Amino acid sequence: MRALLLAVLAGCVPAAALAASGTFKGNSLEAPVNWSADAVSVDYQNHHVILRGNVKIVQGDVSVAADQAEASGLDAQDSLWVFTGKVHVHAEGEGELHSDRATVQFNHSAVAHVVVIGQPAQFEQAGIQGGGQARGHASNIDYDVPGGIVKLSGDAWLSDGHSEISYPLITYNVREKSLQADGGRGHSTVSPRASKEAREKK
Repeated sequence: MRALLLAVLAGCVPAAALAASGTFKGNSLEAPVNWSADAVSVDYQNHHVILRGNVKIVQGDVSVAADQAEASGLDAQDSLWVFTGKVHVHAEGEGELHSDRATVQFNHSAVAHVVVIGQPAQFEQAGIQGGGQARGHASNIDYDVPGGIVKLSGDAWLSDGHSEISYPLITYNVREKSLQADGGRGHSTVSPRASKEAREKK
């Protein structure tokens, strides 16, 4: 990867024509971090990396795609990445995040923390109880990757297709497919069909 980047910096390969890719080695407990982009530029002196065009970073079942990414380090050991433009985060299972901007924190070569911001940022996860789909949106969505916890804040809204809930803060567990809402007064709406189905299951 370093040889490829040096070639780009030296002008041996036109940046606009380059389909760049690389791998950051993870530790023994984590999968490697693979990245790809149409073009890449690196400032070794200031430890700054910019990926442009069809950017995608993948580690295990977590991936982030965007138009552009900037990183504060030359590897994924302990660095902060900022993604902008049509950001799409694929979380574990069927979880998906869509936003205008996302920051991704790598700790010890592993994706540790993802924060997405949008107008609004959107979340969805298929395969919840009854074969439905959880959908939500908020101004800010904070995803704790190791813990499998998604926090929606700022006009937070979440629906399972039958009922919906609005609160200042909604905390959703993508593994247990459960939620907690607080941070102030909110409200929930349950459709008559959902109430009927719940009674029939008793």
